Amino acid sequence: MPTAEGQGHANTAAPEPPSAAALAPGQVCYVYESITTPIELIFLSTPAIQANPTLVQQCQDALDRIHAENSTIGKVRPCIVMDLAPDGLRSPRICLKATFGGADPETLGEVYQHFIRGIFPNVGLPGFPHLHLVPEGREKNSWVVAFEFESLRPVSQTWEAALNGNPQASARTRKRKTFRSGSGVCRKLERASKAILRDECQKALHEWQAGCRQQPERALKRFEEYRNKPTLASMTTLNSSMSSLMYAPSTVTIPMDTLQEEVVAEAKDNMVLTSSGFPQDPCNICAVQKRKAPKTRKKSSRFSLRSARSFSKVHLKATP
Repeated sequence: MPTAEGQGHANTAAPEPPSAAALAPGQVCYVYESITTPIELIFLSTPAIQANPTLVQQCQDALDRIHAENSTIGKVRPCIVMDLAPDGLRSPRICLKATFGGADPETLGEVYQHFIRGIFPNVGLPGFPHLHLVPEGREKNSWVVAFEFESLRPVSQTWEAALNGNPQASARTRKRKTFRSGSGVCRKLERASKAILRDECQKALHEWQAGCRQQPERALKRFEEYRNKPTLASMTTLNSSMSSLMYAPSTVTIPMDTLQEEVVAEAKDNMVLTSSGFPQDPCNICAVQKRKAPKTRKKSSRFSLRSARSFSKVHLKATP
């Protein structure tokens, strides 16, 4: 398995401010997207799923819910630009970055484990290469989903620009206190890591599809695992989202039979909330809460959760 140059050694290149120039392959940018989008597209490219119209429809319905005009699924998240659109009019092909709320990869399910690669100082899963940014990041739980897809959603060079380009973003999202690009650092994959990620995208999809052809029953089992087994974080996130509805305008109507499906799907990419699972203020749903411990206890417990957010409709293409 190839490895990135200089693995285990931090890159000391000086930070550079974001450039106004066009996006470039390997650059870390931002997009208002759901981490479940590439997973749905991966299953749509899976032979055993393609052979079952019912399962294909489930994937397509999930993508429709994600990209519906009034959807509550997604957030501004970092991504890595892979290829630019030839006509310059569409969004580039990207790979999404995620932290999964610091969750152990073993708890994410096989499809995630197969496609995620670590970004240093996260050395990733055994047997797979990890990637390096220039300058190096500090996130110890930074991952990239090694699957390229094209999104017509705006891809921007800053967190704020990606948020401002999506009118559907809620006031809660706009007020969140956690991930901001205020440091002014423009990161990109180092040259060797750029080539490795491109190879890993092709290799991961090829191996996934080949394995599913050989063992179609295993592919169906993994699909069921992903679709029907919500985690504790998923269910607590549902509670948080239900709590947030108390603050919504009376004119807002959300079908209850689809709310749980949407929240559970997105909850696999977690954020950290208070241990109560119910935010005191809707503006704090997406923030990291640090609650003071009672005098009789040394530490306060926290659950890893994910809250759904609104964003606009887009169209996506899977890697052929």
